[in-house]
Parts: sequence; C-alpha cells; structure tokens
Amino acid sequence: MTDTYKGITKGGGHPGMLPLFSEKNSADIKKKIPELLAPAGNFKTAIGAFNAGADAVYIGAPLFSARAFADNLSVEEIKELTEYAHILKKKVYLASNILIKESETEALINIVDPLYENGLDGCIVQDMGVMRIFCTRYPDMELHASTQAAILSQKGAEYLKRYGVNRVVPGRELSLDEIKMIKGTGLEVECFIHGAMCYSYSGRCLLSSFAGGRSGNRGRCAGPCRKPYITEDGRKNYILSMKDMCAYPYIPELIDAGVDSFKIEGRMKDPEYAAGVTHVYRKLIDRYLSGEDITPDREDEEILESLYIRSVRQDGYLHRYNGKEMVTVSRPSYAKTPDGLKEKISDAYLKSKKRLQISAGLKTETGKEISLELSSGEHSVSVKGAVLERAKKEGALDESLRSKLTQTGDTAFEITEIKIDNDGKAFVPVSVIKDLRRRGLEELKSFYLKPRHIEDKAFKPEEYDREKAGEVFYAAGVRNAAQLEAALKENIDGVILTLSMYRKYAGSVRAAKKKLCLRLPVIIRQNYLERIEKNFRAAVEEEMPDGVYCGSFDALKLAADHLPKDKIRADAGLYAFNRFSVSELLTDCISCTADVELNRKELSDILIPKCFELIIYGRMPLMYSAGCVLKNSKGCDKNKDGTYVKDELGHIFPVELCHEYCTNIMYNCVPTKLDKYTDIIKSGDMASVLRFEFTVEDKETVKNVIREFTKGKTASVSLTEYTQGHFIKAVE
Repeated sequence: MTDTYKGITKGGGHPGMLPLFSEKNSADIKKKIPELLAPAGNFKTAIGAFNAGADAVYIGAPLFSARAFADNLSVEEIKELTEYAHILKKKVYLASNILIKESETEALINIVDPLYENGLDGCIVQDMGVMRIFCTRYPDMELHASTQAAILSQKGAEYLKRYGVNRVVPGRELSLDEIKMIKGTGLEVECFIHGAMCYSYSGRCLLSSFAGGRSGNRGRCAGPCRKPYITEDGRKNYILSMKDMCAYPYIPELIDAGVDSFKIEGRMKDPEYAAGVTHVYRKLIDRYLSGEDITPDREDEEILESLYIRSVRQDGYLHRYNGKEMVTVSRPSYAKTPDGLKEKISDAYLKSKKRLQISAGLKTETGKEISLELSSGEHSVSVKGAVLERAKKEGALDESLRSKLTQTGDTAFEITEIKIDNDGKAFVPVSVIKDLRRRGLEELKSFYLKPRHIEDKAFKPEEYDREKAGEVFYAAGVRNAAQLEAALKENIDGVILTLSMYRKYAGSVRAAKKKLCLRLPVIIRQNYLERIEKNFRAAVEEEMPDGVYCGSFDALKLAADHLPKDKIRADAGLYAFNRFSVSELLTDCISCTADVELNRKELSDILIPKCFELIIYGRMPLMYSAGCVLKNSKGCDKNKDGTYVKDELGHIFPVELCHEYCTNIMYNCVPTKLDKYTDIIKSGDMASVLRFEFTVEDKETVKNVIREFTKGKTASVSLTEYTQGHFIKAVE
C-alpha cells in the first residue's frame, strides 16, 4: 500500500490515533471550544468516530430514528456505548427525531426509559408531543430540537424553551448572520458542517410521502429529489438534487459566532466516512483554536473530496441564499473512493477502542489482605482481597503480577503504569488477581457513569371532550384574487387569505359576510422576521381577523406574541401526529389541522372533533425550498408567479414562486380530494371545520370543487385526476 494518505496518522499518540485537543493548552485559548458531533449508524462507527476525535456521536435506536434504514443500535448496545463514552468524557445523543404515531408512544418510552436511567446524554427530537413527554419524564437529560423541527428564527427557538430544549439545530438554509441571531436567544446552536443536504427545508418535505408512502418525517425518505426532472425550458436534469456540504472554510467564523456544536451528517454511511471526516475536522478545529492556519493538507482535502461526496462539493448556505452551483444538475451519484483510502482509515481508527490510561498500585504481603489501587488521575479506588498465604516454594514475581494486572480485555481502561509492593514470599492465585482487577475496574467505571431514576412513570396527555363537532363549517384558503372572487360567491362560511393578500382583500371578505382568516407564511426566516412581523401587526390592527393560521413554530410564536389563543389555529405544518402533540397544540391554539400523513383510523385515535380541521381538497405542498427552480434552470427575473417540474412518468408538479420571501413551494401533481367520504366528514365525527386549499386552480375549478362538497353531485366537476392522499393508506 502506498502512503498517499499518511496524513491520517499524523499527531503522535497511539499508532494511527490523532489525539484530541490537548487540555493543557486549553487554558491559553479564549475562544469557546465547539463540540464535534459525528454520525454513527452502528457501534463500530461510533467507536471509530470517537477514536478520530469526535466529542459526541448521535445514534438511532430501532424504529424511532430519522434514518430508519441505517443499521441503528440495540438498547443494550446504546447502553454499552454510553458507558464507554462517559469514561472518555464524551457524549451520546439519541436521534428520536421523527413524528410518532399514537400507537407508538408506549414503545418509544420503553426504549428511552432504560437509556435515560443508564445516563444517556440527550435526545434529538422533532415531534412536540415527544418534547413534552421527554421534558417531563427525563428532566436531567439534554433535549435538542432537530433540524426536522424547522426552526428558522428567534421566534421558533424561543417557543421551544417551554419544553426545556437547551439546543436548537436550525435549518441548514440559514446564513451565518441568522444563526448568530438564534444564538442570541441563549439556547445552544448546533450547525451542520459536512454531508448530504436536502433540497427542501428539513421537516417541510412530503415528496417521498406522497410519491410512494415513505415519509421523510418518519425517517423513511426514498430520495425522489435525487431523480431527474424536466423543467419549464424542456431540460432534463437533477434540478432538485443538492451537492453535498463541505463547510470547513467557515470554521473560524462559526467558532467566533459561538456555535456550540459542529455536526457531520451521515448515519447511513460507512464507518470509514465518519472516522475519516471526523479526523479532518478535528484537526482543523484544533488548528484554529491553537492560532494556526486551517488550510487542509492535500491528503485531508482528498478525504473530504472522496468519501461520499455527491458531485462537486459546495460550502452550504452560510454566505449564500441559493444558486445553481448548489445543485448537482448533471450527476447526483457519489464520487468513487480511491483504492486504499478506506483501508487506511480503518487501520487508523476502526481496529481497536481508544481507552482511558490509568495507573495501578498492587500490594502483596504474606498474612495480610492483598490490595489494589487504581487511579485515572481525577479519581482513585481501592479494593482488597483474600489474606495471602506463604508460598510453598517460590513467591509471586513482580513481572508475573504485572502481566496479569494489565490484561484489561475489552474494557475502556488501559493500565499503563504499575507500582508493585511485593514481599516476594506470598502465594498469589491468578483468580485473586483477576477478581481484584475486575472489582477495581468496576468501581472506577462507576465514577464515570451517570445513573438516574425515573420518579414518575406516568405519561398521559390532557383529556378532552371527544363528542361530535355538531354543525360543520366550510373554509377556503386562496392564493390569488381570482380564487377569492370565485370562493366568495359560493356557499362557504369563511376565507383564509395569505398575509400578502390580507390588507387588500379583507374588506371584500367582510362585505360578503364570511369569516375572515389570515395565514402566516410557513417559512419565517430570521432575515424576513422583522418585515413579516411588521406586516402582520399592521394587518391585525387594521382589521382584526377571526383566526390566524400558523404552520410552523416560528409562525406560532409570532402569532402568540400578538393575539390571544382564541384567534390562533394550527395549520397542517404543525404536525398533530399523536394525542400528546394535539394536547400541546391546543394549549396555544383553538384548533389544529388533521395531519395529512395519517389515515382515517389513525386520526380517529387522536381526534377531538370540536377542535379539529380537515383538509377535504387541495394540492398538498410537497416542498418548501430556498432553492429556486426557475433560477437554477433558465433564470428568475421575478416576473413569473409560478413554474413547474415534471418527473420521468410525466407527472407535473406546480411550483409557486414567492418572490417576496424568495421561497419556492412545490405542490403535488394532483390534488387530494375526499369526496368519497362526504357522509363521514359532514357528520361532525371528524372535524368542525372542513377546508378547501386552493393553489393553482382557476375560478371555474374553485366553483366546481366547492359546489361538489356543499351541494352534492349536481355540480359539473372538471377534475378527473386526484388522490385520496393518506386518508385510507397512511405512511410507513
């Protein structure tokens, strides 16, 4: 094998091991040392990441991980890994960052309970119901809001403080300045610095869910964004496939901004990826903290370029809003890893465990108890054994005792220094040495562990009256003046206007004697927050709405800062997936929207009909993105309100171009329409409000759809292609 990748073994210490940032130098450095957080899809990967310099790893348990197709670890493996990590002063976080169905809550608790009691450092979560369970049940454990929670501003971060969240992983689309503002909330901030990126804002993608029933919100994304699509100009390319992020040039800026944790993506990737990439970032972080140049060695550059990098790497959104250079366009596959690189990384980091070096002192004397003292430097333990008898021939030799003591096996300890006080006359059985060593190591180990006890085993959501809603009301969400004009002429009870439409058309809705509601943008980024809040305040001061729809934590906090609960309604983007999340939403909202990924049976387990709204018609938003389809194809001059992409099967997905906030919204190729279940949904058994959500429909379609539901089959309906969504078949 050549030494092309000899840079992996630089730094001294154990052969092939790059030492962590030296504590003896840390006092001289004023900059905060960020945590380096590595992915681990299995036990071997976690060990390799620790060996390569990770301060913490994030792992998944069976069933409840946003990477359901990673190997993931068993409960016993996670317990073993946590104990090992704590001895090395490292951390283990559990990624339980998916939406949890009502039928799964008990199973989730049964997995996390023993991990918490064993000292698990923290959990990464998305579901607000899970947040409530965890912050109540596990008060001494860190709670991290996943990037799946789609926190994009100070508002969303502030809202999550009620759940004891101590760290936020904001959307990868945010700029460095926006991240600094979120850091100003006092919460820790964790940023991705390397790995694969989604085209959609995380937690805002339903493309895989509606394309094939595999939900990204459930950790089962099939990756349809990695397929080719045809754009409006007729080109076929990988317009939705992002290049992988490699943000090492911004290490100094991120550290200076106070970012608390640098996160490497990749729990589904090989152990060599986690170890190799961690090795490089460890080296570069430590160089900067030591005042050195962080320009990578050529060998390290090649590691970053070769290990699971899709197309040509790019450095993310920290200093860029979007751009064609961020998508793969022509090649979404991973680059080939050079021969020998993975083997070299494996030899360096994956063949053995890094262990804590300790010293030992053994005393043997005839007629007295044998004793052993073990010390790690910060803690010492002493154990005693049997009274030793005089040897019939030759007593125990120092070298023999030393050899037996150092056999620490697969433990997290390595005895590197031994002092022996031996009278040379005693008979010392091997079994006595083994017993002393075992008990001593167990006592020393217990010092580093963090066992806990769960005081209250109960976990029940607030109980609500689940009787029928009684009379149902119809509401129509519209996105342009033509749709509004058509809707106001029909037999509906209320209209939902976008924030940009509200002040212009609120009077028309009032004149038509309809309920007037306002919908806040789902994507409220920090750089648009001030403008959105100003417009929102002006709108409600001019004409108080009957309700405000909020589809994100950012929007919910914004509304709650200005309006009472009886004005606030949780939209579909605030996922009501289980009774706990429903209960949390109804703490701040008068109603919540039935989740579009649950089927009728699953909804029936959590429905509170008087407080629920059901979308009975509409093209579901499949992606919200900072990337612009038009800009990445033929160019965007901000004169068009929409475009489309078409898949290889000919399905056309409309894309709304929201120029005011530079956001794309991609809608499903066909609308969801529940006309076959009108008897059920009109009975009041499911919801008090039945909603039409119009996006790209013309006036005639708006009229016909409303009439079909409100007047029966007498209407002339123009729609021939539609879906029932997940109303019958839920997502995995």
